[in-house]
Amino acid sequence: MAALIFNHRGEVLLTIRGVDPNKGTLDLPGGFIDSGESVEEALRREILEELNLVITDASYLTSFPNEYLFSGLVINTTDLAFVCKVNGFDDIRVADDVADYRFVPIEEIDFSQIFSKSINSILKYYQTIKR
Repeated sequence: MAALIFNHRGEVLLTIRGVDPNKGTLDLPGGFIDSGESVEEALRREILEELNLVITDASYLTSFPNEYLFSGLVINTTDLAFVCKVNGFDDIRVADDVADYRFVPIEEIDFSQIFSKSINSILKYYQTIKR
């Protein structure tokens, strides 16, 4: 799953991947759902682990299929996207598989630098509904 989180200027929070696949590319924060975990629990856990941010509200946006390379295997997944609010950015810090982060105006995203087709699709979908 992936989280679209915006600052007070309306810029989206993008992470910089610290691990392969595609280390160094831009991504949305999020990750995989653990066994026995709801999507909402996984979303809160992943954002806390990666960025030390606490989600206060999350609304489902859309989903897109994806192919994720893991241990030399292509795994077919579906990325669920949520628009999220957090308790503020004062305590933001990167950890887990995130090397850094940046806030980018949604209309200025360089899609050639985005991690995967599904994340590209999620961001482009958001652009189209916000016009």
